[in-house]
Amino acid sequence: MNVLIHISALQKGFLMTLGNILSKKKNKVYYLCRDTNVQKLLLKKLNKKSYEKSFIEESVNDQINKIFKIKNKQKIINEAKEYEKKYNINLSFLIGKDRALGRGYLLNVDRYPNIIRSNWEKEKKFLYFLNILKNIEKTILLSKPKVILSISRSYFISLIAKKYKIKYLTLTSSRIGNRFYWSDNDFNTNKILISKLKVTKKNSTTNKSKYKYAQIIESKKLHAQIRYGIKNIFIDVTKEFIKEIKQILRNNRRKNSYYLLGWVPVRIRKYFAYNYVLRNSKNLNYFKKKKFVYIPLHLEPEIALIGLSPEFNNTLEMITWVSKSLPAEYSIVVKEQPFAYGTRSLWFYKTLIQMPNVYFANPKIHPWEWIKNSFCVSTITGTAAYEAVHFKKPVISLGKNQIVNYLKTVKYCSNFSDVNNFLKNILKKYPNSIEFNNSKQNLINSIFESSFELNKYIQTYNSTELDDLSAKTAIKHIDIK
Repeated sequence: MNVLIHISALQKGFLMTLGNILSKKKNKVYYLCRDTNVQKLLLKKLNKKSYEKSFIEESVNDQINKIFKIKNKQKIINEAKEYEKKYNINLSFLIGKDRALGRGYLLNVDRYPNIIRSNWEKEKKFLYFLNILKNIEKTILLSKPKVILSISRSYFISLIAKKYKIKYLTLTSSRIGNRFYWSDNDFNTNKILISKLKVTKKNSTTNKSKYKYAQIIESKKLHAQIRYGIKNIFIDVTKEFIKEIKQILRNNRRKNSYYLLGWVPVRIRKYFAYNYVLRNSKNLNYFKKKKFVYIPLHLEPEIALIGLSPEFNNTLEMITWVSKSLPAEYSIVVKEQPFAYGTRSLWFYKTLIQMPNVYFANPKIHPWEWIKNSFCVSTITGTAAYEAVHFKKPVISLGKNQIVNYLKTVKYCSNFSDVNNFLKNILKKYPNSIEFNNSKQNLINSIFESSFELNKYIQTYNSTELDDLSAKTAIKHIDIK
């Protein structure tokens, strides 16, 4: 069997080990590498006989200015139209998933660092985009894989795999503890999980689950390391300077990427943004006799929004819809994502609290406390919806593809009227304990029965060392059918 493994920024060691093991099982393994650095890493770490060939996904970036000068703009547009027809999709929709080429769509993070590629004209963006698409298409047609494996989902690979009916699996967090599963679609879910939830939606359960809900281990560890003091900001800025200097000296700084020291202003703004929110926030005591809807802000431009909810990702619009739908005695509590401080302007925060019923959550209080004390939770994507189900709260889901949408206490809303009607309904008749319990047990049972545990995996995100334990476990759960 031919297997293509896509290696990008994370889990290089894990993916190389995956390839090694599959090769020993007499599969023909090919690698699609993010860049030449990854390709060099393969040569350094792996026996040349352990894989068939490696390919590079992008080959135009370094020479883009020269190439674009001699290209006819209309020919670029014509080629774009051909590929749109071939794959039945608008390239602009796909570009919207790219933090660089689609920078203009990142409305919720108006202070995210600028990227050189963001400022290219349309035809230049299409030229770059089409180069990657054609390279990956060529790689897939040459390697003829039965299955493609990766960590973060590539919309290029996904598009091509769908057309040629190739199974494309990405290792994905189940959002519970350190459990993972292989996702077979663009929305970090899979057929097994969906089918289980569809069945359980029809059937009620009064039995207590034997499984225990837990915060994502990786998230718990990372959040515990965040600091917002002046000293920590100074350390973060210093690290950015050192990183940039090293890249320049080693001549491995990626061209047309972030502007030089582009992350430094973000690191500095983090201090001011955090303290602004803290000064203007409320503690739980303030809401002791008041009811509120809890809304967490998302980390962007990670896959949480631009990848998992391409149809709708306007956080301000969501909050506006909920705000206008609440009676006078109800409020909204907004909690900032800990890693997002510095990527939003003070204007963004001021706009939020200028709405008459919107307040900031004290960032020092754990989100679970806010969820447990809330009347309802509203979110586009993300873990908060899972947590709300666990703590028996109704959920307004603005994300069309959220797995929780299959639960009875979750309502998918696509517009203001949907939000308004759902809130009116639960104000009249709040879900009962049986309905909440069904949703809670159905979600956790379905996830545990569709996932597997990878204890060491979260410790090797940036590692280039081979990791037999995690890879062997993950391979056991690959469904090639």
